[in-house]
Amino acid sequence: MIQRITLAEGGDELGGLRPGRGRFQRTASGRLLVCYYLGGTDASGSPIAENRIVEIGPDGSLGQPVTVPLKTALPSFFTATERAGCQPSNLLDLFGDSGGTMRYARIRLAEHGK
Repeated sequence: MIQRITLAEGGDELGGLRPGRGRFQRTASGRLLVCYYLGGTDASGSPIAENRIVEIGPDGSLGQPVTVPLKTALPSFFTATERAGCQPSNLLDLFGDSGGTMRYARIRLAEHGK
């Protein structure tokens, strides 16, 4: 382990957010991204259930999280990762369970400025 970075904090004192599972994704150009689930309630008390993607810079800095516009969020999911023998890719494949239904999503990751 080189560094620990907090992507999202949860708990009743923090608006009721409930961060969930996340997975790393490296793009073909070497960018490091994290796709993660965030549920619970936001600061205004509205329900939230979404997947987000955020970039981790070479210096450990966090980019701006982007909400993935899925019809149904995936609280628990698998990805095609380098640890499983897959090559870095600008396609992020998510496979997981949501409400007892297995779902699949393919997300095209844009390079900077594209």
